[in-house]
Amino acid sequence: MADLLHKALRRAIERPGRVHHWGHPYTVTPRLCERIFGDGAAFIHITPLNTRPNYYVVRVDSSWALTGDEFYDRLDSIYGALEDEYGPAQDDELGEREWPALDLDSGTSWGRISWPQMKRRPRVVRRFGSHAKPCPACAEMDGWGCREHQRE
Repeated sequence: MADLLHKALRRAIERPGRVHHWGHPYTVTPRLCERIFGDGAAFIHITPLNTRPNYYVVRVDSSWALTGDEFYDRLDSIYGALEDEYGPAQDDELGEREWPALDLDSGTSWGRISWPQMKRRPRVVRRFGSHAKPCPACAEMDGWGCREHQRE
């Protein structure tokens, strides 16, 4: 189920959108980090200063505070995951690389962001043998309809 949710979140997050940076409008496409930290129920944005207003979205544990030494240690892990996924902006073999390569030369800013608006809830399919039938009310499958619309 986590993979389906993450794919749906990627579709919702990684789409062009308008942001304002220092009073000027820009169209940016954020990038969702593939790695999930902790329970993944909260979102933070990581904005490298050299590639503003572009930013990454990372799923982190909902209990994390975004300050203090403990978070700074976690931030190093987040940077590592982003660099593993998108590569460094300065590469010995490839030279300078553009966004979404991670550029940490001038630092980053971060903060919490809300869950993205999704067109529809990701569909979770559960099958219990060949007798599984879709629930007529919501098209979920779990053998006898979804939990909300249980048939007797």
